[in-house]
Amino acid sequence: MAADSALLELIVDVVQRVGYITDHAANGLEALRHLPTNSYDLILCDLRMPIMDGSAFYREVQPRFPDAAPRIVFMTAHQNIDEFVSFLRDVTAPVLQKPFSIEELRSI
Repeated sequence: MAADSALLELIVDVVQRVGYITDHAANGLEALRHLPTNSYDLILCDLRMPIMDGSAFYREVQPRFPDAAPRIVFMTAHQNIDEFVSFLRDVTAPVLQKPFSIEELRSI
């Protein structure tokens, strides 16, 4: 199992144990397809994804689904996120640094 698959499984497990229903997408473009028919309390979004990264996903969500944009929490395993610094400063979204603890995930 790939590291991302293992992390996804852990996140889904923790979120379900807390009592929430989960959904997931492989990339931002796929995630956008869920938003017209679903409402989410929290959207965990990786900054680095294939096809559509986290910043592009956010830029699509903000005008089209303005109620969903403030619910986005970004995740990244990369220590050097220089390319995303100005974006993260502009959106003031929280960022979970991978690896994060179950307690950190629960607190979000």
